[in-house]
Order: sequence, then structure tokens, then C-alpha cells
Amino acid sequence: APDEVADTLQKAGFDILQTANNHANNTWSEGIFHTLDVFESKGIACVGIRRNVEDKPYLIVDVKGVKIGFAAYTWCTRMKNGDIKLDYQKLAPDVKDLVNVFSNQTIDKDLKEMAAMADSMREDGAELVIFGMHWGAEYRRPPDANQKKLAAGLAKAGVDVVIGSHPHWLQKVDVLPNGVTGGKTIVAYSLGNFFSCQRDEFKGTGYNFKYSEDSMILQLNITKPYGGTATVESVQYLPTWTYMYTTGGRHFTILPLAKAIASPEQYGLNTKSYLNQAKKSLANTEELMKEAVE
Repeated sequence: APDEVADTLQKAGFDILQTANNHANNTWSEGIFHTLDVFESKGIACVGIRRNVEDKPYLIVDVKGVKIGFAAYTWCTRMKNGDIKLDYQKLAPDVKDLVNVFSNQTIDKDLKEMAAMADSMREDGAELVIFGMHWGAEYRRPPDANQKKLAAGLAKAGVDVVIGSHPHWLQKVDVLPNGVTGGKTIVAYSLGNFFSCQRDEFKGTGYNFKYSEDSMILQLNITKPYGGTATVESVQYLPTWTYMYTTGGRHFTILPLAKAIASPEQYGLNTKSYLNQAKKSLANTEELMKEAVE
């Protein structure tokens, strides 16, 4: 991706990025180190990849007096993008151990590693532990068995929040019992495509983009009473939709759906077709989140 992406993310207010994903190894160690260089120069921290094997494989950040631990894992990294003949589970020799990777074939072993990492994060001062998981099958709404097994294992290990990516479609949110704190673990299996050009009108490409425009922003409200323990007090979600309009070329924007539907002209939804698409997206997301809301 162009380095200018980092400028845009900085201006938008991003502080931390999960950079462990199936494309982390596309350009070998040069790409990993360049990614770190570019984002760190903009004051944006990366989690899930690192420069040296000796570096901690997680990040702890003080957010308004609460120390929050961030870790990230990906289910594979590709040796070369699009080359399905290569072994996706293998890392290039010069980036071995620089990306946090798990395999669907070794979930039990990898869960032990993740649990040990969560313990280390708490010993290192983390009051809340958040894991980003790049997992699951693409273009599916229900989380698969491996996602559910990992989610249950992470909750048992005391991870407070799990944020998923990779399926490109929005998936449900679960609330699971936390095996360490006695509280709850929030699991968002996939937040969908926050911003992309995967659209239903382009389904002739061979991919299924039926729900690829639907997404949401998950908001965690964290509280820490004086002398007490930090907890996730409440969770809200903001349904969003990637809106593409073609006046003078293709343009994309992310719409907060409820506001856009209430004031369509203010958000550029000036045709019946655009407005109906937005309403459909909101209905999709509300249907998916019904169980979690209840």
C-alpha cells in the first residue's frame, strides 16, 4: 500500500493498528520493517509484528490511567499474494517469529501460547487484555468452529476483548464467561470491511460481496473506580456502510447509517436506490446483532 495511507490514518486519529494478517509477509522482511518504520514515524503503534525476536510480542498502553494490553495473531501469512501453490502456514526464514501466527491444525498448542501471553501481559501491568484475531473463512456470516474454539479458549485464559477480522463480512458478537476475572469477555468475530471496494454490484468477479459493504464501529466504555479494577462497563455499536458514488469518477465514504437514513440529503443519499441500499445495510446489521443486544 502507498505510504500515504499512514498520513491518512494519522489524520483520522488512529493510535494502534493490528498488522498481523495474511498479507504481512507479502514482501518478506523488507515489508515488515518498512511497515513498522512508516507507521512509527507517524506515532502509530503496530501490534502483531515486530522488528526483533527479542522484542515483546504484545503492546501495553496507558490510556487515561488504565493500562491496556494489546496482542494480535493471524492464522497464516502468504509467501506471495495470490499464489495458492505455496504453503500458507510457513514463514520465510528471515521473518520467522516476527509475526504472531497460529494454525487451524495446531489450535490447542497455539491457545496455550496465547494464554501464556495473556498471563505475561497481566504480569507486565495490563489491567485489561485485548486480542486482535485475523481468522475465519472469507465471505461467511456465521463464525466457524475454529473461531468459536479460539474465542472460548481466549475467554478462559482471561482475555477481556477479542476483535476479529479477515472474513470481509460482519459477524456476530458473543459475550462469554471470563475464566480469570470472573466477568465477561466480549468477542466480535468480525467487524467486516470498514472501508473497501468490495461491492455487491461487482459480484461477477467470482467473489460473494453480498454483505461486504456492511460494517460497524465497536465502542468499549472502560471504567476504573478509585482504588478499584478496570472493567468494560458497557459496549455500543455504530452501524456503518461504505457508500460509493460515481459523480466524476468513483468516490467512497463511510456513513453512520442511522444518521444518514434520517437525513439522506445531508449524507448524499439523493436517490431512492442509494437510500434503499443504506436501509438494507442497517437491517442486515441490526438482524445480526439482535442476539448480542438482548
